[in-house]
Amino acid sequence: VHPPRFQPPAVWFPRKLSPSTSGFVTVDSDRFGPFAGQMLIGDFQNAVVSRVFLEKVNGEWQGAVWPFAKGFYSGVNRLAMGRDGRLYVGGLKNTAWPASAPKEFSLDRVEFTGQTPFEIQEVHATPTGFELVFTQPVDPVTAALSDNYDVAQFTYEYHQAYGSAEMDQQGRKDSSTSLTILRATVSPDRTRVQLTLDGMKLGYVTRVRALDLKSVDGQPLWHDTFYYTLNH
Repeated sequence: VHPPRFQPPAVWFPRKLSPSTSGFVTVDSDRFGPFAGQMLIGDFQNAVVSRVFLEKVNGEWQGAVWPFAKGFYSGVNRLAMGRDGRLYVGGLKNTAWPASAPKEFSLDRVEFTGQTPFEIQEVHATPTGFELVFTQPVDPVTAALSDNYDVAQFTYEYHQAYGSAEMDQQGRKDSSTSLTILRATVSPDRTRVQLTLDGMKLGYVTRVRALDLKSVDGQPLWHDTFYYTLNH
């Protein structure tokens, strides 16, 4: 699918989530919740902000992307972290490049409520799958059920034409390859889950859905799906 000298990106953004990525910023303090050091990246067309966690594997950056915030008044264009610890989002749109937002331009402010959401904070690639790190302890019963996870892989075709369909491991368009979850192992402190997978291949985006997981106090995940670009 990719030419021999193709240098893969650290993160592929799924088109359905972010078709027109725009400005980005790094969360520079813990005043914006449990995501210090991670990136927030806007999308013009969908008028949303996504969150990206990066890690270095074999000397190369790669990582995962989640939905983060939506409901902005115009197409998200520029982001800035203020000295007050808040996120400032500048938006606009025009007739040639529309956005799914009500206003022609906007300036939105996002602040942390002080209540930590139950979320997958980090994802680390392992030789057999992934390690999920949570912002709060997980319920060990729901987190240990392999049926509560759905994992699949797809990639994009690198070519001259604009855009690409999702392609599975066999090269079929508009398709993804389901992976088998062999087991889900919860750490003793209940803040990590090791997913052991079968059928995982390098060079693909791995979509992980953590279905029906709960925190120890019964809270559902804020966002149950992430996309990890598995180059190494």
